[in-house]
Amino acid sequence: MIRPWSFVATGLVAVAAALASSAVLDPSAALADDEKPAKAAAGDDEADDDEGEPSADEEEPGIDEQVQELLEDGLVAELEQDFAIALASYSKAAELDPEDPVPLRFVGELQRVHLGDWAAAKVAFEKALALVEAQSARARDKVTEAIACHGLGKILVTEENYRGGMDYFKRSIKAHPTALCYRNMAIHMTYVKQDAIGQSYAKKALALEPNDPFNKVFYARFQALGGDAEGALKILGTVEPTADMFYNVAAIHALSGDAGKAIDFLGRYLTEFIDQDAARERWKFEAQGDRAFESLRADEKFLALTKASEKKD
Repeated sequence: MIRPWSFVATGLVAVAAALASSAVLDPSAALADDEKPAKAAAGDDEADDDEGEPSADEEEPGIDEQVQELLEDGLVAELEQDFAIALASYSKAAELDPEDPVPLRFVGELQRVHLGDWAAAKVAFEKALALVEAQSARARDKVTEAIACHGLGKILVTEENYRGGMDYFKRSIKAHPTALCYRNMAIHMTYVKQDAIGQSYAKKALALEPNDPFNKVFYARFQALGGDAEGALKILGTVEPTADMFYNVAAIHALSGDAGKAIDFLGRYLTEFIDQDAARERWKFEAQGDRAFESLRADEKFLALTKASEKKD
């Protein structure tokens, strides 16, 4: 069985929208009227007689229902940035149904994005992919395949395994195209100094989600990288940036020659959006190698901001 959760796209904004969807919270909302369970009419004697007593339909929830409830609870906790509870809920869901790849993809993304434990993320993603590959072609969970491949690709690229990372990105796009994957393919191309190809991927991301403010800011970053700082700032002026966009806003200002704003927004990204130490260290490392910040490599404030924290014994 593929639950409604199998179709939740990655990213907190998309997830929040899915959470608000009755079709996600109540699977019967997506059914035709003649497929939905009948409800007792008001005043029905049989319904009145059974009031207060458990009916045959009120048995203990099955595995599918328990897993969905745990994913919902975990997602609410993740949106509230209570990552320990989110991880516990997702992990329990994975234990309840070890043949379902969906909970594992939630575990992997949480570990990769928020907790910064990439070793644990790799394990979760690889397990999810193994389960997807065991599914029949008709039942194959392509969304989970896409998200797991993207996560593995992002990790490998950051570890400078560019070929392996790009292979996973391409597999992700083949399974289920997402703006998120196209964006990271674009970033990868900046690492290997192929900015024109990077901008083409940024355009594909924008084409998938043209009204998404994050996509607009991301595309503006590539305009600035291509030398059109004025055009990039014009796009930036149409968006009210939120904390998740601050890294790319910083990149745009760095490429536009405004070191003060670049460092300010980068600092805000590391403190206002990233709140786990391990993840923050990953992003410091990312900024050190990001070509958008080349003009700041000798800036004392930038160096202090991106310096790796000393490990405590």
